[in-house]
Amino acid sequence: MKHTTLATALIASWALFGISGTDAQAAACMKVTLTGTQGGPPVFNGQAGSGTLVQFGNEENKCAGVNLQFDTGRGTTQQLSKLKLPVGKLNAIFLTHMHSDHTEGLADMMQLRAIYKSLKARLEQQNRSEWLSEEMAILESRGTYIVEPEDAWKRLKMRARKPIELAITKELAAWREAEAKSRNQPRGRIIKDDAIYELASQQPENVQALGRMRALPKGFDRSKFADAIIAAVKRAKSIPKHQLPVVPRPPRRPEGASAVVELLKVLLKLVCEQNGVASKIIANVDDLEKIADSDTADVAALKGWRRELFGEAALQVKAGQLGFALSNRKKVVLVPIDA
Repeated sequence: MKHTTLATALIASWALFGISGTDAQAAACMKVTLTGTQGGPPVFNGQAGSGTLVQFGNEENKCAGVNLQFDTGRGTTQQLSKLKLPVGKLNAIFLTHMHSDHTEGLADMMQLRAIYKSLKARLEQQNRSEWLSEEMAILESRGTYIVEPEDAWKRLKMRARKPIELAITKELAAWREAEAKSRNQPRGRIIKDDAIYELASQQPENVQALGRMRALPKGFDRSKFADAIIAAVKRAKSIPKHQLPVVPRPPRRPEGASAVVELLKVLLKLVCEQNGVASKIIANVDDLEKIADSDTADVAALKGWRRELFGEAALQVKAGQLGFALSNRKKVVLVPIDA
């Protein structure tokens, strides 16, 4: 029955979406992807529910002129995202039958189709499609999520005051990163950041000492991680003194930097109000402080669409080339300042 349904739907779609016989012969392109093969209702190993994506077209559209989804089991939207196919680009959805393992993802897909089309139209109207492309490129990059264990300490707030504390922080952060990867768990499920800070400060000698630490859960000294943590602390403490890492010191801030930060806050609020964008998407206080300290600060506000919207103006305000004025006593505007 399912094979008959698929065949009938494909024939109907071929006619409905205007793929002529000549085009089909010229391209001869059809692609079938199983978006899920898990039956139901039980779920096993996080597998997606039943679903099949059928695409056909020609070489110019990379065999994606028409996109048909057959069945929408749980997790179908996630599977389509892995294929970089927004739900809004589906031409039609077919259900072979109404069992839950074939329909559980339908509600998400129907809502996302409407949301996708609405948001896409607004982004195009406001000339912000490139903004989305930039953000998606970051989200889709493996480098966004891959952290090597030896670099994991860089994600932590620097609270170490002594070289030995930094050495312990590095060892613990590397151990936690490797453990989290091997277990496929969030870092915080292994131990939290606050626990690393306290361990680096207290430098416990044995597992019994772990039971007296406030940042660790009660009974942690009897957990499977206790021995590994003590081993990491001992590895750090065994490093010769002359080989201990140097604690990075924050650069000395230029005179008047605090006043510049206040000006940048005003600019950020003004720009965001004018463009209907939440300020936290552009920059936070830490970013503004870094911009006040350096014109080449490594912050998102000085890259891509954020630089065009805010970053360039921020550098001009900082350089005294751009100022604020009250227009007709009703509206604050930016005005160039002549040298």
